Amino acid sequence: MSLPKVLCFGSQRLKNEWKPSSHLMKAAEFQLSEAQQEEEMAVALGFAEGPDVAGAIEALERLEQKHPLTVRLLVVQELDKEIFQQAVNQAHIYRCLSWLDFQKNSTEVLNEALQKYQQLEARASLMKESTRQFRELEALNSSLEKIVLERTQHIEISKVEEDEKLNKVRSLIRLIKDLAQTSSFEDLLQLIRKEFRKFHKVGDPILVYQSNPYRVDLISFQSGQILFTSVQGVFPFSADIDIHGKDLAKTLANHFGRPFVKTMLIPLEPRLMRGAVFAGAQACVCFEMNLPDAEIEGLLDFVRERVQPLATTVDRLLLENELVQFSYRWERTFDGFRDPIAIIDVDNEVLRANKKFAEKVYRKKCYESFAGRQTPCEGCPIFEAMNSGEPRSGQVKVENRVYEVHSYPILLDRTGTVTNVVNQYVDITQARDLYLRLLQSEKLEAMGLLAGNIAHELNNPLTGLRSLTQVLLTQVPEGSTVSADLMEIEKATERSQKIIKNLLEFSQGGTQARKITSLDQIVMKTIPMLKTVMRFHRQDILLQAPDALIEVEPHLIQQVVFNLVNNACQAMKEPGVLKIETHHDAQRHRVTLVVEDTGSGIPAEIQEKIFEPFFTTKKEGIGTGLGLSLAKKIVENDGGDIRLKSEIGRGSRFEVAFPLAERS
Repeated sequence: MSLPKVLCFGSQRLKNEWKPSSHLMKAAEFQLSEAQQEEEMAVALGFAEGPDVAGAIEALERLEQKHPLTVRLLVVQELDKEIFQQAVNQAHIYRCLSWLDFQKNSTEVLNEALQKYQQLEARASLMKESTRQFRELEALNSSLEKIVLERTQHIEISKVEEDEKLNKVRSLIRLIKDLAQTSSFEDLLQLIRKEFRKFHKVGDPILVYQSNPYRVDLISFQSGQILFTSVQGVFPFSADIDIHGKDLAKTLANHFGRPFVKTMLIPLEPRLMRGAVFAGAQACVCFEMNLPDAEIEGLLDFVRERVQPLATTVDRLLLENELVQFSYRWERTFDGFRDPIAIIDVDNEVLRANKKFAEKVYRKKCYESFAGRQTPCEGCPIFEAMNSGEPRSGQVKVENRVYEVHSYPILLDRTGTVTNVVNQYVDITQARDLYLRLLQSEKLEAMGLLAGNIAHELNNPLTGLRSLTQVLLTQVPEGSTVSADLMEIEKATERSQKIIKNLLEFSQGGTQARKITSLDQIVMKTIPMLKTVMRFHRQDILLQAPDALIEVEPHLIQQVVFNLVNNACQAMKEPGVLKIETHHDAQRHRVTLVVEDTGSGIPAEIQEKIFEPFFTTKKEGIGTGLGLSLAKKIVENDGGDIRLKSEIGRGSRFEVAFPLAERS
């Protein structure tokens, strides 16, 4: 089979600079020539620059008139609005690209153009075949009319007989045209009823068909209305026209609840249905009649002339119904998924989607519909799946939910080119929250074990040292140098014991009872544990809300303070100023903690992401990306909020506000 041909013409310089990839060389035969080609081309690729652009557009316009199926592309040195409008409006060019864009995407552009040509060629072939069949039908009609006319000229029979034959042929032609326009079994039944109305002693038709092995469907008239029913079991179909069949009369009598004396069964063989869907497919049309034997032969002649067109129409309607039901089953299957699912093309346009996806605002682009964005979602694996041809996964965030997106590429042809993907959106928000809690629990458990060991190893000697100091103080004169030194030792041991106590409270995991306490008190308990990281910076600590009480779990708020102060110290690479303050807003009934540093600041483009789980700007092994996300969750669970103000080169300021506790 010969390769599709790609005609390249126009600017010699641009043609020489561009070399088709090895993939394209295997997919198409490239010819360098002028635009005046008599031979049909799959793709016409015009290169133009400067004043030659208008000539290239005119050449492509002439090609459209000669070869309407050829997909025409225009590559210009610089693409502007005027050139684009002229190319589209005048020459109906499929795609217009700048030289730089074409160099980057020539393989994808030409692959898309070749696929477009294949679609146009297939459509043209289908139209040609339909035209041929229509012409054959017209030829058949003309031939039949011609035969009738020739016979009327050469056979000396009465004019009445000739008119009857001509009317018979015309009636048959009219029936064929009416059948071609029939779109449902109801229309077909009405048409059969109308066609057999000339036989006054023939009743209304009953259309019977079996499209699956489980039931037989019947369509009949009842009180002037069309009635759909079904028969469970075996129906006495026949391969030949059956007159006065006892089995048929019995089956119809049992089904409709009334006697059928004389019946006729006309078989309608659904050949395409048997070959494509169900090998046991059968169909027929049944009549109840009361004709004398002398008139039956005339009825049979009438029936034989119409069996084939009727059978073809029934076959077509059965296939159309099966296609509709197949599509409906697929839609219902995907609608049953609890996850949003959508079929998306290379331009991110949603082709089909299930109901869960459609719950979102349905727009053209997937990121507009699902995420309410104007640009593709960060982390979406669509393009990676299309480029690799393999399933890919990624995570996207939509408002406060996190979805794991699975992209499955769809191969529509043998070339291996992926143009569509199926996206499944799995909501993993709850699973991530559980995972975060597990990590925090394990972290606190480890800290609690360490704190317990420290408390056990240090509390005993500190208690002994403090007790001995107190004994020695009773044995030395007050105001002496030794007494002052002993008092300093006692204060130091007391501070050490408080630090150990605070560390134990800080590392307690799980859910603890909420308490009404002062934010200042929580901050004062936490700061001693950060002396090591704070010692390089100047400390401005101003706690102005000792009487402002909040209802919280103190050890969780200690974690918030610890993370904010620790992050502030780490943000200052050189010695800077660390500001920690609290203040009480009586009008808003809130108390606020401020932690401010003079570090490098946080870039504006990532400020919205710093509260996301696992997001960190620290080196691997230093930060986990969980501190701020957990802090935000803890504060919001207590009815508070946390805000960030940051400026590059000047530092960052975190404000944590809590509602005041209601006093009993």
